[in-house]
Amino acid sequence: MITHNGPWRRVALGQLGHWQGGSTPSRRVSAYWSGGNIPWISPKDFGEEVIDQSQDRITPRALYETNSALVPEGALLLVTRSGILKHSLPTAVTGKAVSINQDVKALLPAPGIRARYLQYQIEAAADDLLEAAVKSGTTVESIDFLALQQFLVIVATTGEQNSIVRQLENTLGKLERSRAATARNHERLNEVWAAALASAFNGSLTAGWRGSQGLEHDWLSVTLGDVIEEMNYGSSQKSQVRGAVPVLRMGNIQAGRLDWTDLVYTSDKREIEKHRLHDGDVLFNRTNSPELVGKTAVYHAEQPAIAAGYLIVVRSGQRILPDLLAHFLNSPAGRAYCWSVKSDGVSQSNINSRKLSAFKFGLPPLAEQAQIVERLGHVAVRIESLRERLTNVERDLTALRRQILRTAFPVGEEPEEPSSELDALLEAARNFKSNPTEKKRDKGRTMKSGAGLTDEITSLLKSKGGTGASFDEIRTQVSADYDTLKAEIFALLQEAKPLVVQVFDQAEGVVRLRVVQS
Repeated sequence: MITHNGPWRRVALGQLGHWQGGSTPSRRVSAYWSGGNIPWISPKDFGEEVIDQSQDRITPRALYETNSALVPEGALLLVTRSGILKHSLPTAVTGKAVSINQDVKALLPAPGIRARYLQYQIEAAADDLLEAAVKSGTTVESIDFLALQQFLVIVATTGEQNSIVRQLENTLGKLERSRAATARNHERLNEVWAAALASAFNGSLTAGWRGSQGLEHDWLSVTLGDVIEEMNYGSSQKSQVRGAVPVLRMGNIQAGRLDWTDLVYTSDKREIEKHRLHDGDVLFNRTNSPELVGKTAVYHAEQPAIAAGYLIVVRSGQRILPDLLAHFLNSPAGRAYCWSVKSDGVSQSNINSRKLSAFKFGLPPLAEQAQIVERLGHVAVRIESLRERLTNVERDLTALRRQILRTAFPVGEEPEEPSSELDALLEAARNFKSNPTEKKRDKGRTMKSGAGLTDEITSLLKSKGGTGASFDEIRTQVSADYDTLKAEIFALLQEAKPLVVQVFDQAEGVVRLRVVQS
């Protein structure tokens, strides 16, 4: 069992370091984003416990010209504005210097305070923290920053923090390896199902049955339009949270089946009459992300419903069973066809009814169609049984992780055991002042500008050679206030043939300036 063996104190998060916010450089300035190599962390990048990569990156120029700033390696990041705060509080420790957007806060821990120690503890107390700090009644959930700073956590000596972190990393690492193995097994089940669908599409699934019936594999080549009665787009009317009849959307099609757990509704009688679904209607998702567009399921009259506008309702004719059509559209061949004919937009793809009608496949006799549907049904039952077991394992792993974390951090009264080491650590933390890049005027110095300042900057950078110098290093060695120095450096960078260039030092996590070598 992982527990604290030494003294500890309960302290507010706000007293354990310097807090830093983020911002978004203007998207209209391409120079802030194009070719950027500085990670710009937003809520969508969270997932791993240690973070050093992001979907979006900014340039050194964005750091200089906007409110964006670097967060150093070893800082604790927390999502403070996102819909995910309804149920969880994502955190990450920076594995390198990064920048952050306005929906993320960074805690730069005081010396002797381990970010990983705080991260594990926040995960253990996430439910309590969310209850205490999440603002209600807003469009998007957000953390009350004052409440976050006032939230109490346990702090032990640095040695005890390191011990707890090592033990947790070892134990939780084993759990995560088990979780990864479970995820791989889920993927293998997906591969088994895809192989079953492929064998149904090419006829090998029912080859034995055909032999027993004395039949040849002479399926008629058809298009989808040849074998259906009609297809229509779903309702374009806005749905409501409550109403008389569910409106099935693209999110209700999951793994080839209809998911009835997240519904919207309509009470519009004309829309209900016009778009009411019939037993056996095939629902084709015509607009979605490139990976998901074309997913398909069959409506089996589970309850009265209509389809939303992003779905095409396909009504099968007498020559094809609805479930077979859905299986063929979900097969690797069907997915490949959807990929080949989709029209791509910004983050979304579309397949219209004309392209859907042109889907070509081999049409088995109705008796063989029934055999295919039945056999795939048996495979699906076995897969779902195994998937349920895997889901239960994942649930148990999550519960065990939570129990381990809660056990590691006491919830009772503070021990009365005195500790001069711990008292000194907390006193130093309360007095800790980080050294972020301050954008303010320097006072008490004779300031230069113009040609004299240009010569001073370039002489300094030449003396630094290929290493160059950061903005803060230059500020300490030249006679200019912040704004004047910044303006002068910008002017040097923007010359037609610039004498000075800026580079991002990945190892140090800082932007450096250096003289162009002739």
